[in-house]
Amino acid sequence: IILTDTNDVDVEDNTITGQPDSDQGVLATTSSSGPVDQISSVNVTNNNITEFGIGVVALASSGDSSDGNGDISNINVSNNTFDNSTDAISFVEDGGTISGSLDANENSFENGVDAGVLAGDGGNFDGSGTVGSTVNATSNWWGSSDGPGDAGPGSGANVSSGITFRPFY
Repeated sequence: IILTDTNDVDVEDNTITGQPDSDQGVLATTSSSGPVDQISSVNVTNNNITEFGIGVVALASSGDSSDGNGDISNINVSNNTFDNSTDAISFVEDGGTISGSLDANENSFENGVDAGVLAGDGGNFDGSGTVGSTVNATSNWWGSSDGPGDAGPGSGANVSSGITFRPFY
């Protein structure tokens, strides 16, 4: 599912299945050729997202962020189950800015999900760098009772540094 240059979109109650390591299940991105070149208020809720390289990605990828073009704001990814996907959720800045409310709550990262929630700049999908807002990734199941790995304390799906992940299930 590709969302480009749009506002007030709900992606809910779907089963979204790809091929192992195929691109993205849900891609919210900006485009310099679009009439709006901004995305705001996207809700991805109550979905089963399986077998993608990245389950959900918000990519601020074009335009001049000084004039508001290429910007993404207010993204909510909640109550989803991610299964057999390399990365579940990524927030990435690459020429635009991600701001406002960035929420990834009540999600379940299961069976083969390497990274639960990542944030990166400079086009980095690997979680290196930061984005313009704090990512709230509380109340998720990280695939392990000791919580997320990498910047987290546990052995579950990885979380980037700078992301709020406590409390977790």
